Amino acid sequence: MTPSLNSLRPMAASSKTASRVLNVNVGLLGHVDSGKTSLAKALSTLASTAAFDKHPQSQVRGITLDLGFSALRVPLPPALAGLRLDGHDDGTPDICSGTTSGNDTGDHPGKEDESGLLTVGDKYDEIQFTLVDCPGHASLIKTIIGGASIIDIMVLVVDAKAGFQTQTAECLVIGELTADTLMVALNKIDLFPEEKRASKVAKMTKRVAATLKPTAFANSDILPVSASSGDGLSDLVDALTAAVRLPTRNEAEDAFLFAIDHCFQVKGQGTVVTGTIQRGSVAVGQTIEFPALGLSKKVKSMQMFKAPVERAVQGDRLGICVAQLNAKLLERGLACAPGTIRAVSAAVVRVSRIPYFRGEIKSRAKFHLTVGHETVMATLQFFRSVGPGEDPHGLASTASSSSAASSSDAASAADSAPHPAHVFSYDDEYLDVSELEGPEAYPTGSTTYAVLELESPVLCAPDAMIIGSRLDSDVDGNVCRLAFSGSLVAPFDSDTPWALKIFRVKAKGTDPGVYTGLKVVSAANGGIGVIQGRFGASNKMNVFFSGGGQTDARAAVTLHYRKYVYPDPSVTATFVQPDLVDPTL
Repeated sequence: MTPSLNSLRPMAASSKTASRVLNVNVGLLGHVDSGKTSLAKALSTLASTAAFDKHPQSQVRGITLDLGFSALRVPLPPALAGLRLDGHDDGTPDICSGTTSGNDTGDHPGKEDESGLLTVGDKYDEIQFTLVDCPGHASLIKTIIGGASIIDIMVLVVDAKAGFQTQTAECLVIGELTADTLMVALNKIDLFPEEKRASKVAKMTKRVAATLKPTAFANSDILPVSASSGDGLSDLVDALTAAVRLPTRNEAEDAFLFAIDHCFQVKGQGTVVTGTIQRGSVAVGQTIEFPALGLSKKVKSMQMFKAPVERAVQGDRLGICVAQLNAKLLERGLACAPGTIRAVSAAVVRVSRIPYFRGEIKSRAKFHLTVGHETVMATLQFFRSVGPGEDPHGLASTASSSSAASSSDAASAADSAPHPAHVFSYDDEYLDVSELEGPEAYPTGSTTYAVLELESPVLCAPDAMIIGSRLDSDVDGNVCRLAFSGSLVAPFDSDTPWALKIFRVKAKGTDPGVYTGLKVVSAANGGIGVIQGRFGASNKMNVFFSGGGQTDARAAVTLHYRKYVYPDPSVTATFVQPDLVDPTL
């Protein structure tokens, strides 16, 4: 017998329990018409001002066009209640990204475990799952990415009759980039005839498991449900509850950052911005900044799902009321601690290719770049760090056999040793990358980066996540439009680009006279010669080998030099050569 929905919601929302609620954000993603909004309705006991397709066009068109927010609450399970707190100064634990609303009045005296530390059950009575209902239509991928950036657990909603579809696959890719935990809700099982339901569900479950096998979510739960009849909903809630973990958070150290998804006026009160705290904490009376407007406002009051709170922390879904802010000027965006967020028009990002993208990702190409809720066009210049033991000029092959063997042994040892992650620095030199490929294309220990030059500035945190995509691709085509992902690592000044030393290695076998005075390497034995000029009126060159290295006047020589992607206008030298050692001397 299917449990009633009331059994899933044993505690009603109230201001009394709001202070002892652990918030966890759950993203509902999937293909259009897979039943995400219906599932959110079936699960939810609390609706926000933006829930269940309240967007006027959503009601007209019958599909979700914007993010929707609602919630359900469940008792804190004994296994979680018994965990120790993690030692925060204020006694506040961190579970998923949600924590406490900060209103604990001290009515619950501390209970210590045998080690003397407080337990989670001392601070919380309930878990609140905030359901983030993301649109499924392909043209709304920007909204989907923005919604995924604030979730802790992802529920991939799959139509049990249709299986994986194009946007289902794209949502799975987004999940790999943004979520640590994923489970599949195999929805609409009530559409199967009852006598065939078990076999049909088993067959689709097997297909979904095969699709997940090569991904980061190979062992994820696959839960048959029906939003319409209520079948399987209790199992889904149990799985969500079991997925809650206890990670480390630093709310006291991180500056406040708030992702705004809606803004509206409340007569006689002020303007309310709703959203999710991505970092830090906020309290009534605190001054916050709206960087897009260049305004700072004091927090008048706050609510979490209609319950007033005095303080909220990372992961909490929140409404913040401020005075004298024109709601028409702000729909989506960021609020933050004053002075912590700035507009970025160019930046250096650490990037990696999304393996499901089939197209080329070339330097100087333009891609759509999504940062939070904002998407702009950006021009890319890829580059990478020099790997440990790597010879970027390819000179090892031209050295003597003993030197080459020594170099090969060193490179082999370097490859087998563990490599710390590369830390970006403007003091280093980097290799130009003409096309971004998978990690197997680069030496072990090399990190790929990109310079992003945006067509219009975006507001973002210093280490914000970015996703590059081809949103101009055919939305009905069976292709992944998400090309690469990464995070900001450093600012980039377009006025002085030469501060970033990215070089291309040039190796030419023929030589016009402009290369007089440069060194060349003999293909025969690695001997080093100096170009002395043209030989007569022809294109032949005079090369002097001080070690007598070149025995055949017609043997090939190679000229190695660097050409910087962003040349310094104050440097007159046209060519930069590596240090060359002559093995014949």
